[in-house]
Amino acid sequence: MSFARSVNASNFRDLMKRFDLGEHAGLLKRDSSDYIGFSFADVEKLAPDFDLLLNLSGKLRLKSILGKIRRRIYVDMDPGYSQIWQEQYGKDMNLRGHDLYITVGLNLGQPDCPLPTCGIRWENSLPPVVIGEWTTTQPAGSAYTTVVDWRGFSPVEWQGTWSRCVRCSSVGDWIRSSKTILPPREVRIGLFRRGATIRSGAQQKLL
Repeated sequence: MSFARSVNASNFRDLMKRFDLGEHAGLLKRDSSDYIGFSFADVEKLAPDFDLLLNLSGKLRLKSILGKIRRRIYVDMDPGYSQIWQEQYGKDMNLRGHDLYITVGLNLGQPDCPLPTCGIRWENSLPPVVIGEWTTTQPAGSAYTTVVDWRGFSPVEWQGTWSRCVRCSSVGDWIRSSKTILPPREVRIGLFRRGATIRSGAQQKLL
């Protein structure tokens, strides 16, 4: 399927149309010349006129664009991991070249936090949520339904302590632990071996 017909492109068009931004936005495909709306050349040309860039997890790496924007904010969405990957494993998290650094890790950079800061002063903030987008006229139900992808980052080590993204080592552990803290809910999780063929709609009802 082409980029123009992808789910990403469709969702982007719908969102921009909803806020009347269709002629003022662009979706650029990483490591490709494909785009929706503004092209790479358009963004490079307009970059000096941009007042602010919010660079989520440093995903935008094009120096020809970054260097032209007046103010650049790095928004860290994986606190702890971003810093350990950079400091301990030498992975370039594209931290340099920003004017302000914000992390959703509320304790990162505090005196009692042992995690590295990469020599950066981090401003702490809760993940941004538009409350108005989460309203409903439906009454509260007796159970909750959610869909998850059971995967995470590989374990990382910092100063002799290993951490992993998923706390439970198995689905069974998660079910047993969550029963004590969560309300009644229905969970549907798609679990497949790497490389296995995934059939449309294939799910396993666990609870």
